Amino acid sequence: MRRLSRRFRQLALALLIMMTGSVLLFAWLLGSEPGFRWLLWHVDQFAGDRVEIRDVSGSLRNSLRIGRLSIRTANQHVRIEELALSWQPTALLGKHLQINHLGAQRVLVESIGATEKEPGSSLTLPASLRLPITVKVDRLTLGALQIAENQPPLLQELRASLDATQSPYRLDLDTRTEWADLQTNLALAPDAPFQLDASLSAQRETAPAAEAELQLHGPLEQLVLQLRARAGEARLLADGQLAPLAELPLRALKLQARQIDPRAFAPEAPAASLDLDAELRQEATDAVRASVRLTNRQAGRIDQRRLPLQSLFAELRATPASASIETLRFDLGQAGNFEGTLQWLDQRLKLELQGPRLNLAGLHKALNPTRIVTRLALEADPQRRTLTLDLNEARGRANLKLSQEGDLITLHSLEGSGTPGRLSGHGNLRLDDSKQFAATLSLDGFNPAQFGKFPQASLNARLQANGSLAPEPRLQAELQLPPGHLEGRPVAGDARLRYDAGRLHALQANLRLAGNTVRLAGAYGRDNDELQWQLDAPALARLHPSMAGQLRSQGHNRGLIGRGTLEAEVTARALSPCPARFSCPSWISRFRSTPMQKAASPDRCMPARPACKDGRWNRWKCSSVAAAMPMT
Repeated sequence: MRRLSRRFRQLALALLIMMTGSVLLFAWLLGSEPGFRWLLWHVDQFAGDRVEIRDVSGSLRNSLRIGRLSIRTANQHVRIEELALSWQPTALLGKHLQINHLGAQRVLVESIGATEKEPGSSLTLPASLRLPITVKVDRLTLGALQIAENQPPLLQELRASLDATQSPYRLDLDTRTEWADLQTNLALAPDAPFQLDASLSAQRETAPAAEAELQLHGPLEQLVLQLRARAGEARLLADGQLAPLAELPLRALKLQARQIDPRAFAPEAPAASLDLDAELRQEATDAVRASVRLTNRQAGRIDQRRLPLQSLFAELRATPASASIETLRFDLGQAGNFEGTLQWLDQRLKLELQGPRLNLAGLHKALNPTRIVTRLALEADPQRRTLTLDLNEARGRANLKLSQEGDLITLHSLEGSGTPGRLSGHGNLRLDDSKQFAATLSLDGFNPAQFGKFPQASLNARLQANGSLAPEPRLQAELQLPPGHLEGRPVAGDARLRYDAGRLHALQANLRLAGNTVRLAGAYGRDNDELQWQLDAPALARLHPSMAGQLRSQGHNRGLIGRGTLEAEVTARALSPCPARFSCPSWISRFRSTPMQKAASPDRCMPARPACKDGRWNRWKCSSVAAAMPMT
């Protein structure tokens, strides 16, 4: 017995030493800075690239700072910068978590893969939301919350506090977004039926000034929603019922918006006064039906800087797995009407729109009246989006097919034929960082006057272009103008050029119009670049009835304007850029301009004072010779 008792005491002493050592080790790991850093280093090594911890100071005894904490999962990457914690760990002995301050300078949450939610599933509330211990956070701060590295912050300057020491739990939060300053107050009972009382107010002081207030109250499974907002003259009222945990959260909604003017949000937008009425109701346990009506009390043409839309009406039905717009109508007033449908099922979208009479004159006064039969179709799924457009009229037809797959947009075909001429083209554009593009366009017998108040013509053209839009614009283009006519005058020409690094080079251009010729060759954009020109216009009267005489010029510009040298020779005979009864004698001028010598010319002819004859003004009355081109 004595031997057994002695062994028992030795075992108890060993267990006590082990427990004491464990407590001391635990206290050293969590309560001292070297121990805590040692522990986090092993966590970092064990987790591999899933967890990254950098620049740690302090401990869990009172305050802690982590310069960078990165966590990777299968679907998300979360990075926290300058994480700081100040708390009172001894409060845990009384079953209370007391955090004096929890903050971070920046939190970045990036999605790596898509997370799919099974249709028909909804969340189920537990019997109680009461925490096993009481919690109080005096101060929660966040400098910026981002959902992508190259996107502006979703939230900035967040300040919040949490009190979960008694019922109801309370959260107060202030933050700033790109659009407005937000203030939130929330009170939630931790026991069923989980009564919620929440208010969210938003205020924007910069143009367009706006303010809004959202109220939510009731049991968590069936909330009553009230929204009131204004921006300038616009007003919005909304009342509804919300089930946040259901598959279809919005159960009922009645919304009214009045006097919405797009110019209040985008000054360059067309003027309008839009009224919106929408109503949504639950049709079954898994479906809702809604109707939307939009009217414009200031509809007008684009040249009037107005929005052509007079009204829009849509009826839709939605379930957790599908949605459809069974009726979709657009009324563009004198421009015509459009009707269509929209369906979304199994992550596939299909839109069809058609109009029996598109009148271009109803869109802009410079366009001719038309009766174009229009058909538009859009199909989209997670991998590919395709748009087709067909236009038919008595004078001709046109069609377009466009698709996007990944970061590549492809114009498969652009075709048109009829009285206005023949058009064909194709091309592509990448949406990645390079923004590379390529395009080919062909015109045969094209007459823009068929579409509106444009010059009568029969133009032929062949254009090939490629390049990129980023990080710096780059272009290589070749243009051919086979013989055609512009306002009855023969026209032809060709051009080649390259542009990159802010420099135009390899330029060769020739234009022949009504027996007059312009030629350009060379480069521009560097100090040693030279751009040459030659103008031979022996028949100015063929260009316009108000012109007469002959004009010839040749010369070159070396370097940049203001830093280079310009040399030119100009010859004119019977020049008259005014009514035909006024004329000027022949003259010749040669001059050279440099940065140090603005203009030098032995001959000079300046514009005369306005002279009136037979009630008509002649502002260019030549008495001798004209030549001057100062450099700046």
